[in-house]
This record gives sequence, structure tokens and C-alpha cells, in this order.
Amino acid sequence: DINRIDKRHRGTYDRTIAGAKKLFDSYQAGRLARPGLLCVVNPDLAEPEVLYRHFVDELGFRNIDFLLPDENHDTMTTERAHAFTTFMSALLKRYTSETRKDVQIRFFEKIINATTMASFFASVLHRYHAQRDVVFTVSSKGDIAPDDILRTCDPQMMRLDLNVATASLKDVLLSPGLAKLNDDHYSIPNSCSTCEWANVCRGGDLYHRYKTGSGFNHSSVYCETLKVLHARIAEIAHRSGMPLEKLEERLSASPRVFV
Repeated sequence: DINRIDKRHRGTYDRTIAGAKKLFDSYQAGRLARPGLLCVVNPDLAEPEVLYRHFVDELGFRNIDFLLPDENHDTMTTERAHAFTTFMSALLKRYTSETRKDVQIRFFEKIINATTMASFFASVLHRYHAQRDVVFTVSSKGDIAPDDILRTCDPQMMRLDLNVATASLKDVLLSPGLAKLNDDHYSIPNSCSTCEWANVCRGGDLYHRYKTGSGFNHSSVYCETLKVLHARIAEIAHRSGMPLEKLEERLSASPRVFV
């Protein structure tokens, strides 16, 4: 009711939950997969424990993702960044103490998988980062642009002056603007090169690294949060039986490559 308001400035929570209940009815009838939930993190909204229990116990969601807001170095303050560290740390503590086996929080599962995956799969992921797939979006008008989440950094990034009516796939793949953004996406920021978590964190999401005038060669505005979460998850993995040498191999900047 604070952030998701309609054109009459009315909150939409009740209508959203009514829609979710209809989805659950269809799930119970076998017509849909179980509904999942996305929540943009707001440390000022509610305590992690309250929010988690509301989603899991009261609403019945099992597949959940908590998204860090699309902030960057132009918009984030140090004090506010610390609030996200506190929130996400408490949320991870709540999640790792969950007794239900069917609850999945994708944000944490991505870090867990990146930290604990077997050497072979780490090798596959390493090759994926090395080959640098090109990602682009096409608007309803046919305009070709980078990943549209980058609009939150600088709307001008979306202007490649390419359209499906006149541009070929070759034109897109050879676009200097798109190539530069993809290089940034698959590169680890210089400031992250000596970080022990760099090989699994990779600097965080691209749009969280942006700063006007100097681009994306910065650590994430959520760097503190990511370090705390990676350290805690690595500790849990070790206590759960992952040998230190396996953990060190996974964190290595030069993982063992399987051909």
C-alpha cells in the first residue's frame, strides 16, 4: 500500500492478495504450478521475521525471492546500505533455521549453489562467464536495446539506434554499445579483484555497480551485504560437512577446468 498504488493513489495489497488466492485455488485444482512470490526488500517496512512468517505461514508461499532494490552509487548512502546488511542477515538466519523442507528463497539458494557446487559444475559456470553471451531486449516498437533493467542507471544506455526493421542480428552483435555493456557484465570490478568472494560473487549485479561518469567498474552498493551473506553461507556449508579444501577450491580465482 506504500509503493504499489493505483492511478487513484489507492493501495493494492488487498487486491493483490485476492488475486494470489485465486492462483492458489487454481493450484489446488491442478491447473497451475504453485504460485511464487517476489518481494523487493525494504528495511523500513517490517522486520524480516514478521515478513517471512507472513509470506510462508499466513499466505502459504513456498517459492520466494527477495530482490535488492535497483540502487547504484548515485542513489545509495552508506547508512542505508548498512540497513540492507542487517535485514538480509536476519532473513538468512530465519531461512537457515526453517524446518520446512519445501521453502526456497532464490536469492540465498543462488549463493549456496555458487559456493557448494561440485568442481565440474563450477567449471561449466566458469566457461559460461568466459564465453560472454549477448543479452538484449526488443521493445514493442521493435527498438533493440540492452537489458532494460539498466534503464535505472542511465536511460541513454537504452539508445542503440537499432530496430528490427532495419538492423540485422549481425548489427546487434557488433554494436559497440552492447559489446561494452556485455564486457562490463562479465568482468569483475578492479576493486573486487583481491576479495576472497570474487569468484562466486563476481562483483554483484551490474546495475548495482553503476556510478555516473565512471560506469560499472565499482563494487556493488550492496558489497557489505554480499560479503556478510557469503561468509555466513560458507560457514554453514563447512559446518554441514563441506571440507575446507573443497571450499577453498571453489573460491579460487582459477578453478580446475573440465574439458
